[in-house]
Amino acid sequence: MREGQEGQGLCPWTPPRGDPLEPIRLGGILVLERGASRALAKVRRVASPSPRPDTVQKNGFHGLCPWRVQGRALAFLVFLLLLSSCASRPDFAPRFSAPIGGGEPVLIPMEPGMNRSAELVGRVCRPDMPGPFPVAVINHGSPSRPEEAPLMQPAGCDSEPAQWFTDHGFMVVFALRRGFGGSTGPIVESSGNCSLPRYYRSGLDGARDIEAILTYALSRPDAVPTGAVVVGQSTGGWAGMAYNSVRNPKAVAFINMAGGRGGWGLGRPETNCRPDLLVEAVRRFGESSARPELWIYAANDTFFPPLLVRQMHQAYTRSGGKAQLVQPNSFGADGHGLFYAPGGSAVWGPLVERYLHERGVMPQ
Repeated sequence: MREGQEGQGLCPWTPPRGDPLEPIRLGGILVLERGASRALAKVRRVASPSPRPDTVQKNGFHGLCPWRVQGRALAFLVFLLLLSSCASRPDFAPRFSAPIGGGEPVLIPMEPGMNRSAELVGRVCRPDMPGPFPVAVINHGSPSRPEEAPLMQPAGCDSEPAQWFTDHGFMVVFALRRGFGGSTGPIVESSGNCSLPRYYRSGLDGARDIEAILTYALSRPDAVPTGAVVVGQSTGGWAGMAYNSVRNPKAVAFINMAGGRGGWGLGRPETNCRPDLLVEAVRRFGESSARPELWIYAANDTFFPPLLVRQMHQAYTRSGGKAQLVQPNSFGADGHGLFYAPGGSAVWGPLVERYLHERGVMPQ
């Protein structure tokens, strides 16, 4: 199950009468179950030692396919076969273990009044020189399999983005938004059902976490307290776009690396659940955007193909937003992973450097 498939029956089976699909929430993403399989329940218990409050545990394994399944062993086998038949979305969420990632581990409090109290797990990477440093907050994407959300770690100081930004004099702050990895609270930024996704709302939900991360980062004694840079990849880029729409005073530069929601709709590359609603959400963000942005989407991004990206950009700028769109040539097997890929900064680095000079925040 992947973000673009939220709430969709993807494998080739038909619900029998009298056994309706029941919505549950797995790692913050809606999934449709039929009485919910024991196998999937086992996956939840392994991936999430402390069940999240929005996860519903169910029993039973009846009605999985339109034929009658005799015996739990056969049912389990059928379930595995069905899972294997579903398309597999590429995964670009960072997975760097804490010992390898280095840097300073931190716990970041959410601001009071933002839904519920929570702490965000983060990592701070500093340049090898005296501070204080300008701040770059880098926001992560989402894993392709929802059950992996609790296993995520903040990206490491040895990652491609951290290396580039610290080499250019920035202090980098990575933090996992609510519900990801060790960050407490439920995942609130799911875009919901693929047929009627809440793209706009999910962006604003993620923006609340960015606000908390920036508040923490700019209060540090080793940070320059103004002129922060907000960077985001995939769902993190979407949250950054939303954050720019709330006219915050903390950030002056916004870099959107392949940002969006609903990619790989119904398990197909270059397909969005509801491209019309995605473009409409972008238009709404543009109406109240505060700062010029830089958008970078590779030509072979299978989540957000070039035509859709151009439609998003057109809607954003026509509604009043300012954004420079750059669509580099194809990178690797799937350009959606450009930002974190080894060697990717050779493509996006010069674009980011020029943009940050234009915004007046590039360290001398």
